[in-house]
Amino acid sequence: MYKWFLGCIVIFILFLAGCNSSELDNREGPSDFDELANFEVLQPMDETKKGNFIFRLISEKEEYKEGEEVKLYGELEYVGRNEEVTITHSDPVIVFPLEDKMRGFSTRFGRDDDASPTTLKQGEPYRQDYKTMFVYNPIEDSEEYLEFLEQLDEHFPAGYYVVNGQAIFNHGIFGNETVIKAQIDFKVVP
Repeated sequence: MYKWFLGCIVIFILFLAGCNSSELDNREGPSDFDELANFEVLQPMDETKKGNFIFRLISEKEEYKEGEEVKLYGELEYVGRNEEVTITHSDPVIVFPLEDKMRGFSTRFGRDDDASPTTLKQGEPYRQDYKTMFVYNPIEDSEEYLEFLEQLDEHFPAGYYVVNGQAIFNHGIFGNETVIKAQIDFKVVP
C-alpha cells in the first residue's frame, strides 16, 4: 500500500511539472527574447537628399524598454536657393510604415486626402513626430495582426522594428509629386 501511495505522489508531481513546463513553452517568453537578441540595430538615423529637399528619419534611441515611449520623428528640410518654398501634401506629410521582423507584420499607413499647404524656410527642418495612423481591414486581416495593431496603439511590444519612412508632397509650378524615403531600425526589449 505504501508503494502504491508513493507511486501516486510521484505521478502527481510529474504531472504538475509537465503542466508547468508546457505553460512556459506556450507563452511569448524566452524563445522570442532569444530571437530578439539575434537582431542588431544598424541604423537609428537615416538621411536622404532629393533635389532641394533633405528627409531625415530618426529614432532617439537604438533600444527601448517595453512600455517606454518610443520616440521617432521625421524631418523635411528645404535646402534650395529661395528663402522659402510652399509644398502641398495630404496629412500627414511624413508617414511611418513599420515592419515587425519578429512577428512578420507590416503596417499600412493612412492619410487624409485633403491637400494642405506648408511653407518650408530654407535651412529650417519641418519636424513631424510619429503617431499611430494605421489602416486595417477587419475582414481580411488576421486576428493576431489586429491584436498587434491594438498593442501598438498603446505601446510598442517587445520586438525588432524597421521603419520605412516617407515624405510625400507636391511642389513647383506643376505640382510635381516628390516621394523621399528613409529607413531606420530599433529594438524594444522586455
